Formats: sequence, structure tokens, C-alpha cells
Amino acid sequence: MDTQIDPNPSKTPNTLIPLPTFKKSGRCPLEPYHLLFHHKESLVESGAFIKFGKRWLVDEFKFFDWLREHGEKGSHHIL
Repeated sequence: MDTQIDPNPSKTPNTLIPLPTFKKSGRCPLEPYHLLFHHKESLVESGAFIKFGKRWLVDEFKFFDWLREHGEKGSHHIL
């Protein structure tokens, strides 16, 4: 599987990347596994995180939209 990271994600909308790749890219400002543990339901409902078999994929654009919408509530707030 090709795990190259697009340095310009804005040019490739709706791209899904593996969660570990997103974490290592440096573009994720928070710990994604922490967010997944505490906010799985709302992240999945928003389309930011998608489960595919055992893997989690991230839609980066939807993730940042989700973060803007829910960021003020803090990391442990139940959404």
C-alpha cells in the first residue's frame, strides 16, 4: 500500500489517509488516538474518521471542520 503523504492536501479533496500516516505527517495538531477514544461517535458521524476493516482512515478536511465545530468543548467533553 502506498503511504506517501501529499504535501498539499488542499489540492486533493476527499482523500482518505490511514490514521497512523496522518499522525506522523505533522498536520494533526492533537493526538488522534485520544480523540478517537473520547469522541469516536461524533468523529464517525461527521465523516472525519472512517473504519475500514481494522484500519481507521481520516478525511483531513472533515477532521478540521469537526475540530473547529467541537474544539471549544475540550478533549473529554461528551459530544
